[in-house]
Amino acid sequence: MILAIIVNPQVQVQVQVQVQVQVQAQTLALPELQGRRWELRPVHLAAGAADPRPRRDASRSSATGTLQVPPRTAVVCVER
Repeated sequence: MILAIIVNPQVQVQVQVQVQVQVQAQTLALPELQGRRWELRPVHLAAGAADPRPRRDASRSSATGTLQVPPRTAVVCVER
């Protein structure tokens, strides 16, 4: 899995991009993400989204700093 956190200091927004190429779901533990609130981008949440797996199967826990990403998907989250 590839994880990138992009920071734009001009707008104070952080974006997290997860690209998961494995055939099984992957869980990534990142203690530095503990206490931070990430949300899926609206394009993933839309009823007509091209791929429903991010909405249905992706998860994150701010309490533990873990991310779970479905197989063969790309997921984009923003920090709120």
